[in-house]
Amino acid sequence: MSLPRLFVSHSTLDNAWCRPMVNALTALGYDVWFDEQQLQGGMNWVQNIAQSLQQHDIVIVIMTPASWASAWVQEEINLAIATQKPIIPVRLKPTDVSGFLLTRQWIDAVDQESVPIARKIVGLLNQVAPEQETRVRQSVAAPELVPPFMQALGFVGTRIDGIALVTPPLCKIPGGPAVLGTDHQREPDFTSEARQHTVDVAPFALATYPVTVLEYWYAVAAGAPPPQEWERQSQHPHYPVVSISWKMALAYANWLATVK
Repeated sequence: MSLPRLFVSHSTLDNAWCRPMVNALTALGYDVWFDEQQLQGGMNWVQNIAQSLQQHDIVIVIMTPASWASAWVQEEINLAIATQKPIIPVRLKPTDVSGFLLTRQWIDAVDQESVPIARKIVGLLNQVAPEQETRVRQSVAAPELVPPFMQALGFVGTRIDGIALVTPPLCKIPGGPAVLGTDHQREPDFTSEARQHTVDVAPFALATYPVTVLEYWYAVAAGAPPPQEWERQSQHPHYPVVSISWKMALAYANWLATVK
């Protein structure tokens, strides 16, 4: 059986501590993504990090107050949750965390060298991945969650492990080549972006309608922050939800991916 590929999410302030741990894991045969070794000048860092995280099997989060405050680390944690990657938090310094990480099995590394922690990570790897892979969710149809006129449009109510949610009708988008990046000759002010290149996009599905108030209402019921004028918006469940920030939209997508 091949070894799982590991992605290390951390603050750059902890590079010196992480380096021996990464070297120890690599010496044991693990494929480890560590930004100090993989990211290079001229890369589209956002795209590279997102692709690399999705290509690896388990995310190791080095937790310190600096990493918890890092927007990069938060995005990596959210993407790991959205793509259902097993997460191993390593507590390097006492950190006041919240959310999904509280449910993960932690490794305590406070005042410890990183090479022994690498051994602890290896000991935990075989326990983490099978637990995530074999989990069976209980899904029950719940048409009572959706008004009849929205049911007619294709909206579906479901309870998964007791959590209520509404999902929309989807449009199938065929795959094919897509041009990404920037033409630096035509747009010299954007040379910091990746050069124009063609990638093959797999077929995917897109919601037929903008996210409705009804769909978002169940996320709020599960603990998501309500947008502005939520009481007024809630009177029109079939309207598109508004006053949603980029972070709120990402949190909603992560919640939906985690539940489903």
